[in-house]
Amino acid sequence: MPTVETEFNVSDIQKTLFMCSLYVTLGTVAVTANLLNMMMFLTHRELRTNHIFLIALDFGEMINGLSYVLTGIGRGTHALQGDYGQPISVHECFFHKYWPVFLIMGTEIPALMTMLQSFERVVAVEKASLYNKIFIADFKPYWIMVVFGTEMVFILTAALSSWHNARINSDKHCAIISSTAGFYSTFHFLFIVMAYMVSFVSLYTIYHFSQKRKKEQEKTVMSSNNNKADKQLKVFMIMTAMDIVLVFIPGFVMLGAKWQFFAPNDITVSLTYSTTGFISLVHIFINYYFNEQFRRQVRWWRNKVMGKSPPEPSRMNVTVMAVTVTPKRTVTHFNNKTI
Repeated sequence: MPTVETEFNVSDIQKTLFMCSLYVTLGTVAVTANLLNMMMFLTHRELRTNHIFLIALDFGEMINGLSYVLTGIGRGTHALQGDYGQPISVHECFFHKYWPVFLIMGTEIPALMTMLQSFERVVAVEKASLYNKIFIADFKPYWIMVVFGTEMVFILTAALSSWHNARINSDKHCAIISSTAGFYSTFHFLFIVMAYMVSFVSLYTIYHFSQKRKKEQEKTVMSSNNNKADKQLKVFMIMTAMDIVLVFIPGFVMLGAKWQFFAPNDITVSLTYSTTGFISLVHIFINYYFNEQFRRQVRWWRNKVMGKSPPEPSRMNVTVMAVTVTPKRTVTHFNNKTI
């Protein structure tokens, strides 16, 4: 008979119920925050077009919020039924419980989308001509399809690692480390952290060399566009740096439990694993603080909900710059355009 593995300390039912209550509450808040984020982007044409990757990221974060709700309900149900501390196999956790797959997708999709957005920004700064070929608006949905296709491969790998896996867990936690083979759960948590770290390092490197080049060059008519790109890089670096901290904490605890370094109780698990749920809240505040169009759209919806007459989208004359590059010269064109 397989040895029963004890990864968590579930001796106190009150701690378990606290964990479940926290998960349901945090998950509900996270889902709501992401729905609001997506609504702001989707109901504004320019935001919808320019930030389609952020919309996909918010969708992934919404799945993460949903995973908290489902996990809290699932574990809480077993705790109230009195069978939470009974053994269960890895196969049964993955295929008979409804929350492990959502736990996996809820962290992997945002990590993949973060890597894609970092790649996009690196190409935009270093290879502008290539950016205009592979990241035009019509192509971006295909990039999102690549991300979700990659995630389906990850889920299939997790399922195969769990299929007829007879390893026995001592309780019905059915966390990722309890629902998949050891190699997959280790890969999962290391991949999440490394995805954000690689994204941050690449963005910081590009920003550093971009600033260095700017100091060596004289100011040109393109400086305003460069400043805008630099600001976007700063914003995304801030988001990615905060995400690294928030995903490292649960990864450390889960892998420590997986490889028997310690057996955390449900209070420890709930407080540390909840950090990824706060990513959604961090993103909505960053979007509001750094994105002027996003702020205007929030105010427009606020006025509409309060029954005030929402102002029409502002129309102003702006100068649009177009640059034509030839082997011998660069020609800059200016046109007045009303938006």
